[in-house]
Amino acid sequence: MTSDTEYTRSLIVNGVSAFPAISQTATEALRLLSDPNSDFAVVERVVKLDPGLTANVLKLANSAYFNVSGEISSVRQGIARIGWNRMRQLVVTAAVNGIMEGPVAGYGLPPGALWKHAVGVSIAAEALAREHGLRTPEDVFTAALLHDVGKLVMGRYTESYFDLIEMAVSRGLSFDKAEREVLGTDHAEVGAWILERW
Repeated sequence: MTSDTEYTRSLIVNGVSAFPAISQTATEALRLLSDPNSDFAVVERVVKLDPGLTANVLKLANSAYFNVSGEISSVRQGIARIGWNRMRQLVVTAAVNGIMEGPVAGYGLPPGALWKHAVGVSIAAEALAREHGLRTPEDVFTAALLHDVGKLVMGRYTESYFDLIEMAVSRGLSFDKAEREVLGTDHAEVGAWILERW
């Protein structure tokens, strides 16, 4: 690695440190939803602290997806209808939605494109996981939803070094290998750093 690449990599690492964290409410809800011994009432209290999450629970619980008669009007009923695994998906989705909706310079993604891509990949990945009989297809959904989160930090660097990355690609390297050669890392590794921090 050249000293310029090492310097750029250190800037990227600092960018990860400054990257927005998911909300404390979402973090606590995910912790509780990952614990099989969690108390239902405690999960409900945490979810009710976040008006957006509360609205999403009620919206999903009353959606055609569940195809059940009778309107759900409380968070407790909503969580019961949705179930623990879907609730985890909902919390992760709500937590990253706002972060992923902007444009992503350096990858040519207009506002909303990264989010739409992430949701589409998540739905397809979960369907494939179910079709192949994986035991926790909901976890596949979450991983797929977050697979490109590193692009949010890397975008400004891929934009600044786009000509060098393009030259590396023209030599036959894949885009992620070209990122690594020019910037000292790639968006997958940066995404892993962000998720570790969260």
